[in-house]
Amino acid sequence: MLNAEEFVAGLEEELPRLRRAASRIAPPGLEPDDLVQDVLERAWRAREGFRGDARLATWLHRILMNRTTDLAARSLPKTAALNDPNLDSLKVSDPAGIVERAENRQWLRAALSTLAVEDRMVLVLHDGEGWSAAQITQLNGGSTAAVYKRIQRARLRLIHALSETPGVIAGQSQECRDARGHLGQYFDGTLEFGIMEKVDEHLQTCRDCPPLAQALVGLRAALARDAPAPATREGLQDALRLLRLEASSLQDQDGR
Repeated sequence: MLNAEEFVAGLEEELPRLRRAASRIAPPGLEPDDLVQDVLERAWRAREGFRGDARLATWLHRILMNRTTDLAARSLPKTAALNDPNLDSLKVSDPAGIVERAENRQWLRAALSTLAVEDRMVLVLHDGEGWSAAQITQLNGGSTAAVYKRIQRARLRLIHALSETPGVIAGQSQECRDARGHLGQYFDGTLEFGIMEKVDEHLQTCRDCPPLAQALVGLRAALARDAPAPATREGLQDALRLLRLEASSLQDQDGR
């Protein structure tokens, strides 16, 4: 178990990653740093509940996801459930336009806000922060296969949100459905060789799936790009200073 000063040091070490995640999943109208400050203060109050069974990063991001879910439910309940497209047959006509919009931070955040919070979180952590599917399962349990499925569906929902003229493939073949179901792991390099060969072959001969694959590659690159973060807001800086002082005071008391 971490002592008070070690715990605060852990919070500060995770701060840049929390800010990056919050900048992409915070509900519209809420400053990401205000959300991060809320998370840090809640984590500090609940620090005795952190036993080290999971990484501190996982524990903090779970608080971030749960708090964002609570806030989003108050302002935009069930937003992501509305007008859900037929994702399995999503047709991409302008992959370059999708990638261009994904590279715009404001446009990307607006598109991300149309997803359910958990979809936003798994997508940002996997494609943006490099977490493995196995690490993401520690946030809310479940299986690695289920996480991969959620990531893939979240990517398709985001592409739909970034498309100016979304459509669906008429008369989609079984080969298209099979290939699309494997695209996420195909790009992660986690497919069995035989299945990867089949996806490769399909992408070389299909008219509709390569534009989607191109959009997925560009989307992942946009999420992974480490854009310059704005200066830390004064309220967040003040909150950190107070936590350091409180931690130091507790350590002094324990040392007496």
